[in-house]
Amino acid sequence: MCSSLGVDVMTESMLTETKDLTFPLDKNLFQPEFIEIEPGFRPKAIQPGDIAANVKLCIRHQWSLERLESALQDSLWYGDQFKTPGLVFVNGKQIASYSVKRNYPLNQLDEIEREIIALIQQAEQAAAEQNPEVNFVGRWLMLRPGESVTEGLGFKVTMPNLSLLGPFSAEYRICSCRSLGAQHGINVTKDSRPINSEPEDEVKVNLKNDSNDLHFILHGSTVAEGMMAIAITPPSD
Repeated sequence: MCSSLGVDVMTESMLTETKDLTFPLDKNLFQPEFIEIEPGFRPKAIQPGDIAANVKLCIRHQWSLERLESALQDSLWYGDQFKTPGLVFVNGKQIASYSVKRNYPLNQLDEIEREIIALIQQAEQAAAEQNPEVNFVGRWLMLRPGESVTEGLGFKVTMPNLSLLGPFSAEYRICSCRSLGAQHGINVTKDSRPINSEPEDEVKVNLKNDSNDLHFILHGSTVAEGMMAIAITPPSD
């Protein structure tokens, strides 16, 4: 998880490290600029003035109903036997019947699938009502036990005032989200990328399912924390 740090605190720390009383203390210098790839995917500060911000999963591909049904059968069953003993979660919400019952007969497979699909569609509808400009239909990430995947976060990052940072360089770090990791075992591989004066590629996240459960995560769900970090640039030879 990223440490929550205010811009004012970071500015004072940088002045201490440079030992330069003329170093500019304008905190606006240290504010990165975010360019949304899709509306609503700008990182949102956890608290006002914090460097750490919540970031959302931005899924490009779409699942058809037929593909989802096929994936469910492949993920839950071997013939007439359960493939995994774990639970099934849709956006962190547990599927009730699958969670409680065990040793389903094969003729109940369709019923279980319908329950999972219905919950997925309900979550899509609820998300669309809050963000009508975004298409949520079929945009899901399915993580089987032990599986990992890299997905986009829907924004690029740049720092227009980078040249004014003098001996410092900037990077953007992606860290674990407290709720996903602690409650559901979906962990983030820590990653960082240099921030340049011009926007480059979309910022991405690597998620790994370290639980024994099957997870579906909705497009637009908060999956990690991002933060800007400042480091002293090593002197060139």
